[in-house]
Amino acid sequence: MAWNSFATPLIGKAVRAASRLAHGGGSAFPGKIVERIDPQFLSRTLAQLPLGVVLVSGTNGKTTTTRMVASMLQSLGLKVFTNPTGSNFTRGVVSSLLAEVSLSGKLDADIAVLELDEAYAVHFVKQVPPDYCLLLNVMRDQLDRFGEIDNTARLLSKAAEATTGTVVLNREDPRIARLADVAHTEDGVEVRYFGLDESLRGFFPSDDDMSTTVDAEAHDSAEHGGNIGDSGNAGDTADAVAAGPPGTSAVAGFRTRAGHIATAGRSRRAARRRDVARRGRPPRHLRDRRRNV
Repeated sequence: MAWNSFATPLIGKAVRAASRLAHGGGSAFPGKIVERIDPQFLSRTLAQLPLGVVLVSGTNGKTTTTRMVASMLQSLGLKVFTNPTGSNFTRGVVSSLLAEVSLSGKLDADIAVLELDEAYAVHFVKQVPPDYCLLLNVMRDQLDRFGEIDNTARLLSKAAEATTGTVVLNREDPRIARLADVAHTEDGVEVRYFGLDESLRGFFPSDDDMSTTVDAEAHDSAEHGGNIGDSGNAGDTADAVAAGPPGTSAVAGFRTRAGHIATAGRSRRAARRRDVARRGRPPRHLRDRRRNV
């Protein structure tokens, strides 16, 4: 057995303990150290899992969906490893592993359900091809990181392409649904879809649907001198509900109010982002930072 099978967990756990004492947290720092001293730790550890790895990614709903999937698998009696801290970079996954592995490097789990950031999912699948991949949606969010949503879809396509077992796609999001084209079905990879009943689709619009709404709403606001507001995170909550099984009581009870809030909230946020992009102005928090320099 290689030296690092014992040394890496010991060093990583020591760094994790020191980081928690010094900062009260430090969820990603131990992972950064371990990635430097033992780049194969992530792939070597996850390779122990008899049922493999589930990767969850997309713009909205990743954390909620990951918890739902992990909870369902646990209810079936499986031992599930997940990254509960919400650190969805590769080093965050490594840090979560350090908390669970024994000093000999043994991971006591049957399957892993991992939330990955859209960009870091690309790095993850280069090390660990997932057995299952659940891709949720692409929305005009974090434009400073990803640019337009077609670029986000290209990042997620790398995860779909690397999957060895089953790819699960959101059929209501055309950019996600098209990722079926990159799945290696010729090698036995299965493609499945989740979505909404026809009666619910109007309450959970895609990004393209909301683009039309934004244009109409912005035009109406300009004509009447109104201001475009914000409805907070209600749209993100609606995404998480939409990721659940269609027709469940949770969706049925939430659909009307959440649907209207989601449509208005996301449309208004998207309008503000587009307005900033057209004017070439940086986001407000960056403008404030410049004033304080």
